[in-house]
Amino acid sequence: MKRVVGLAFVLLIAVGALYLAQHKKRTDAVSADAVVDMAADWQRDVTRAPMHFTRISDEQETQIGDELAREYVTEQPTQSAEARATEQYVNEVGGASLRTQSAD
Repeated sequence: MKRVVGLAFVLLIAVGALYLAQHKKRTDAVSADAVVDMAADWQRDVTRAPMHFTRISDEQETQIGDELAREYVTEQPTQSAEARATEQYVNEVGGASLRTQSAD
């Protein structure tokens, strides 16, 4: 008897859910979002394709970066006096903070 009542209860819930699903007013929005998303994914994949053909080792990349740094970095700092004073102040405050932390 319990099984029959349980089955009837489950069937009643299923029929009610089907009824509500069929009679619910639908408000599906139609838009071009799917096409836009597909185009964006395709563009991302296309822009990443050259990366697979031009792989270089980490050592080569580091060497190129060092060469560029030597080319563009000047020997004399180009900071203004105010910027140098600010940097010195920040270094002093940071150094004091580090010293107090290490003492704890």
